Amino acid sequence: MRYRSSGNWTLPVHLLDCHTRPLRPNQPWLLPPTTPPTGSSVSVSVLPTDLEYTLEYRIAGSSGWVTSAPVRTANSTLGMLGPGTAYQLRARSADSPVQYSEPVLFQTADPKVEAIQMWRISELCPSTGCQVDYLYNHDAGDLLADTDFITNMANSGNHSFVGAFNTSVTTSYCVQRRRESFADYASCNGPDTEHYSCECNNWFDRCVGHLDTSVCNASDIGRFGMPTCKCSAESLKRSSEVIGRMPVFSPFARFHPASVKCRYSRGGPPKFLGYWYSLPAGPECAPVAGGVPVGLVGCSWGRRAAQRFVHCLLYTSDAADEEDSVDLGGRRIIKKKKMER
Repeated sequence: MRYRSSGNWTLPVHLLDCHTRPLRPNQPWLLPPTTPPTGSSVSVSVLPTDLEYTLEYRIAGSSGWVTSAPVRTANSTLGMLGPGTAYQLRARSADSPVQYSEPVLFQTADPKVEAIQMWRISELCPSTGCQVDYLYNHDAGDLLADTDFITNMANSGNHSFVGAFNTSVTTSYCVQRRRESFADYASCNGPDTEHYSCECNNWFDRCVGHLDTSVCNASDIGRFGMPTCKCSAESLKRSSEVIGRMPVFSPFARFHPASVKCRYSRGGPPKFLGYWYSLPAGPECAPVAGGVPVGLVGCSWGRRAAQRFVHCLLYTSDAADEEDSVDLGGRRIIKKKKMER
């Protein structure tokens, strides 16, 4: 067990042995959905498969349950629901003794909200080891776009990044956002991952995305030894209000900031790999059970409360075994720990 109120996680302080209790006789078990909800329905599965039951539901936080017709199939669909609404569902056995399942939270789809899977790799790890990086004032990306980044940092000999990635935690997030145009991507950096700030898209990130570098000044060297780039006040304001996005291409950019001209690790036409995203802290919605209240005043994006983590090690290709792996650009990323909640 470990905890945090602010700042980085503590070291594990307790080992807990946890057990779930067995089902009571005749008690239904309501499973999480495997079929995505629509704007008006959710699909559920109930065990045991031969149990007759009714579904009861209510809007999360309200009182009083609405009961459906009896069901004797393991899979059932509950319809005529409102869009973008969180519901509590439970199954009630039809036979005596009457038993209820544990309630489960479901949320119907909202046409004004979209979900994106993003990946974040922990950076600037302290001596106590890498911990999960959250998303506020951080950059994240599609899986292949971030894999290309890790691979090329390793190939560049940038040992501070390679050392971090050899013990890093890569986190998969489900992010919900208001369905609207993306802002310009902002580069987020800082002294440690709890104190990042997001600024005008820097020169190197612009090269990665094949974006305009004419707004950068090679005679004005800023942080990280890069030419300083200028963004309009309108662009910066919108990047602080909604998620920013930029494309990522292969081959990857080389770090040669002597001029604003971008150089690349090899020739050939660019190949689109996915996107990088910037996530401003100010408009983040608080994660809540059953869904994220995206769209409230001052709130434009939020992460679901559950994440998945994977630990990775970097090996050169000739030293890598044939375990679960992806070979990119002379480096191989090997999963050493399977996905877990």
